[in-house]
Amino acid sequence: MSILSELSRRRLLRTGALGGVGVAVLAACGETKEVIKEVPVEVIKEVQVAGETVVKEVQVEVPVEVVKEVEKIVEVEVEVEGETKVVEKIVEVEAELVTTTVNAWFNQATQMANFEEKVVGHYHRQQDAFRLESILVPNNELTTKMTAAIAGGAPPDVVRVGGGVLGNAFFRQGVMHDIDQFDPSVRDSEDIVWAIRTTLTWKDKIWAMPVNSGTNALYYNRNLYDAAGIGDPPTTFEGIAENAAKIQSLGTIDGNPVSGIEWPSEPKQGTANTMFGMMFGHGAFGVDESGTKVLLDAPEMLATLTWLKENFLDAGTMPIKQNLNETGMTNDFGTGLVGQYIAYPSRLQNAIENLGGDVGLTTRMPAGPVADFLPIGFGELMLPKNAQNTEGGWHFTDFIGNDPENDSIWCSAFGQIPPRYSYRDSVTFSAYRKANPGTQPFIDGQKSAFPQYWGPATNQVWTAYGEAQEAVIFGEDPASALGAAQEKAQGDLDLALETDDALLRSFPELTGGYA
Repeated sequence: MSILSELSRRRLLRTGALGGVGVAVLAACGETKEVIKEVPVEVIKEVQVAGETVVKEVQVEVPVEVVKEVEKIVEVEVEVEGETKVVEKIVEVEAELVTTTVNAWFNQATQMANFEEKVVGHYHRQQDAFRLESILVPNNELTTKMTAAIAGGAPPDVVRVGGGVLGNAFFRQGVMHDIDQFDPSVRDSEDIVWAIRTTLTWKDKIWAMPVNSGTNALYYNRNLYDAAGIGDPPTTFEGIAENAAKIQSLGTIDGNPVSGIEWPSEPKQGTANTMFGMMFGHGAFGVDESGTKVLLDAPEMLATLTWLKENFLDAGTMPIKQNLNETGMTNDFGTGLVGQYIAYPSRLQNAIENLGGDVGLTTRMPAGPVADFLPIGFGELMLPKNAQNTEGGWHFTDFIGNDPENDSIWCSAFGQIPPRYSYRDSVTFSAYRKANPGTQPFIDGQKSAFPQYWGPATNQVWTAYGEAQEAVIFGEDPASALGAAQEKAQGDLDLALETDDALLRSFPELTGGYA
């Protein structure tokens, strides 16, 4: 069944010249040719998970723009001088333009307006075959809501996912289409950053279209730095802590309390994602090189959380907030009352819009005690199986991911970096990069990028870490919190390895540290 919305109708009548007068029509015969594309209509659903309504509504589709053509070819027979001859044809064409939507989930609350205005608007201006209806599903809710939508038989046609952790968590369950079936060239493209291709490849296929990239960087408020007498941004983890203390000593500005820094406290994998750079700086990895042993209780991971506790919690330079995630930290930074925080380039445009390009600044992630390499950050478009309009989902995915100017419009809308090296020379991104030098630290960081653990049970491993960090922020001993996380995550990994292969990899050399 289709929802038809008549946008235009045309009738064409083409006739040949008839002979003279006295011509009589004897008979008419003909055929009808109909070209139409059926588009199913999604229904509103409520899906309950553990007694709680998780997905309250699935957007009802108003069609992908499809042309329904009915072509009638009628042969008119006339009698001329006693003989029956076909001397003319009447061709009638009726066309109805109908519209269906591509149901798209977008996962960044602070970027939703930019996505709809700059990306969706551009998509609609450039083509008239598909219409995108976007729904905000924040990254910290994506796992639960996607699981519910899939279970209810109503997943989105395309979804933007942040990072390799969630991406792997989805496609390793077999609920996503691989990209090879649409465009096999993506998997082997050396134009795409190696660490991104590696993270998205499983069973010799690539399972998502990378559309932006970056890594951790330090965001800092130039006004607060100046007020605290801080010159250049820090180059070491020790410098981050020292600057937090100086900013905290300002006390208040216009009666509002100032925070030296913010760190995430949400007990979910997103907390680990934000902390990957701090882990690498201490030489910490989530799972060993064999892919079978979780390392959350390793000395390097303990050093990470101990550093957080001693330098910021014990020093009183960070606020104690429940469920603080990257979105919340971005909003707090935008008030001008937070001196520093760690985030990916997806937050750059917010910093520019909220504080101005000369106040909301970025610098390459400082070096840790034992290492100076960084996690790879990226965003990807994924195509869930059993979606109503996979064709439309792929059209949008291909439109963004396989075109340098379109992908650059996507990236410049959020302050991100194209994941393909050649796209960074596009007209659009070259202009954006020149106008916004805050992008450079994220580009520089990719030269030393490596993905944290992305194999079986990746979401469970990093959720366990997030729970441990929350526990430490609210007073628990780091060793105790990580011990509990280790036990939980190891059980989840053992279970996952019963049906999935272990991720074999080699760790990068620990270099560039200052200890």
